[in-house]
Amino acid sequence: MFRPHFLRSLAGKLASTLAVLAIFLLASAPRASANDGVAGLGAGGLVLQQTDRVRMVAEDLYVSPDRIRVTYRFRPLDDAGLETIVAFPLPPIPVNNLDETVGMAEPPRRNPLDVVRFRVRVDGRRIRPLMAVRAFTDKGDITDLLAEYGIKPYDWPDYEAFERRLKALPAEARKRLEEVGAVSWPSPDYVEYGWKLQITYFWRQHFTAGRDTRIEHEYVPIAGQFFYSPENDRWAVKRYCIDSGTMRGIRRMIRRQGSDRDMLMATQVDYILTTANTWAGPIGRFRLVIDKKRRDSIVTLCWKGLRKISPTRFESVKHDFRPQRDLEVLFLAPLPE
Repeated sequence: MFRPHFLRSLAGKLASTLAVLAIFLLASAPRASANDGVAGLGAGGLVLQQTDRVRMVAEDLYVSPDRIRVTYRFRPLDDAGLETIVAFPLPPIPVNNLDETVGMAEPPRRNPLDVVRFRVRVDGRRIRPLMAVRAFTDKGDITDLLAEYGIKPYDWPDYEAFERRLKALPAEARKRLEEVGAVSWPSPDYVEYGWKLQITYFWRQHFTAGRDTRIEHEYVPIAGQFFYSPENDRWAVKRYCIDSGTMRGIRRMIRRQGSDRDMLMATQVDYILTTANTWAGPIGRFRLVIDKKRRDSIVTLCWKGLRKISPTRFESVKHDFRPQRDLEVLFLAPLPE
């Protein structure tokens, strides 16, 4: 089960899947049409449900183990412009065993739910987005059901009171929560939580006809961290395109640690690129920079055309780019002393 200290103890660690920007069309576009209607949720990048009204002129993406920065330029292709709500949903965050499975930055005190320290600028001006928080299980949205019993989906600052409130529920309420997968009771004194949080940042945005709109955002990635062994984690070879040269470097790094330390510290950062294909045409100019941050670390991913531009950075530039797969990056570093 999760504990309130995860917000403090896991600052700077990484987790799985990155986030998405979704655009929800308002009055300036018909909401009933699947082609230019309500936006869907992806997991990375600005995304619009298939439209021919706005083009992504450029995307500049920076990925490191502890920072994601993205700069977009968008251009309306008609004379009407576009009035929208821009939303940035984080990947679903499981609340059960949260302190063991998910690492995230320490949020600012003024907003304990800003777990990735999300920052956004539009045409150079800082925007302070609003936030929405919902709770989901495989059965669907359970936010309102939790509210019936006085439960907030994110009530972890007072974890012990939260747990007492759950345990004090009548049998009928506990059964109902079990049926939707919200809780389970392995023993009378132990409760597990089965829901995930969907935290979404959002703001109102106008895309002006006849000029580009520049949107920049940055955040600390929610990313996965685990101990990597070439013998035990063979699945990673295919997922991260670990070639023979990279594997030799991995084994050298392990040998340098000594015979009693046969693993490396692995950090995975994922970013969904294929959502860019919902915009009009390809990305005009796409630039990717991968920064491993440490000279003594190794980075590997399935990507052609990367070139080294500094001791820790690699760059790829593509024109008229249509992403065919999403970005999965693995950073490998020696075990801490």
